[in-house]
Amino acid sequence: MTDPHDWIKNLANDTLGKILIVVEGEDDKAMLEALFGIVKPGWRFKFALAPVGGKKRVYQACKDALGSNWRGLVDCDEWGEDRVHRESATTPNVKILPRFTAENFWINPDELFELIPAHYWKNFPDARVKIKTDIESALPDWVAHGVMWKIMLKRQSGFGDLKFPNELMERPVTDETQIRDILTRWHNYLDPNAILDEYRRELEAAQRLTQNEQYSQVVHGKRFFHQVITLTLNRAFHTLNRTHEDWTKDLTATTKRLDVTQIPPDLLSTLNALLA
Repeated sequence: MTDPHDWIKNLANDTLGKILIVVEGEDDKAMLEALFGIVKPGWRFKFALAPVGGKKRVYQACKDALGSNWRGLVDCDEWGEDRVHRESATTPNVKILPRFTAENFWINPDELFELIPAHYWKNFPDARVKIKTDIESALPDWVAHGVMWKIMLKRQSGFGDLKFPNELMERPVTDETQIRDILTRWHNYLDPNAILDEYRRELEAAQRLTQNEQYSQVVHGKRFFHQVITLTLNRAFHTLNRTHEDWTKDLTATTKRLDVTQIPPDLLSTLNALLA
């Protein structure tokens, strides 16, 4: 039988005595390689980077005995302040991005403009106004989406405590009263009125935030980048066949040429903590 920790052992064997920094995915690795080169040009002499396939595996690796001196970086996702503080206290060698996802650093027009390759601006010098207008017009709907996404993800994680759907699948349950009690518990958990009340409260709070805070903390950056930023840039620069992967490569390449003073302060603080 395969040891469930074999993948961690393989990571340990590949580090060659360096401090390993584990991240969720390949895009995270590419972005960090570009940023580390700015913050600490000789970082590869001391550190190695490896994507491990998700937040859960980042924590598994950094909590394992083999990874006791490793470091990790994960997206904030739906976690609120309390959860971030709790996780940071429990596993201090895993740093949590100060924004919803890594892509949230690419969706605020004022930050995005610095990363778009110069040749696009050369051919379309007036595109900035249109790009910013299109992104800002999409923002309110995506603030609402981000609020609902967090609410539903919390509900989804709570299904484990409710034993959904296993309570009616693991063994025979034939008593209809018991079946009704189980179904009622699940029904109450997804009560539309309760969810809509929470949604209205959270949306009202999100709408009071500044645009910068909405781009950073509320909008699901990965989905917004795929569905809004990619289409907006393609329309503005007449590059209709470019995918979000194409734009990711472009923005990552441009990131390598940034000056350290151009890195957003909240991101710079996280990078310095990882490389300390």
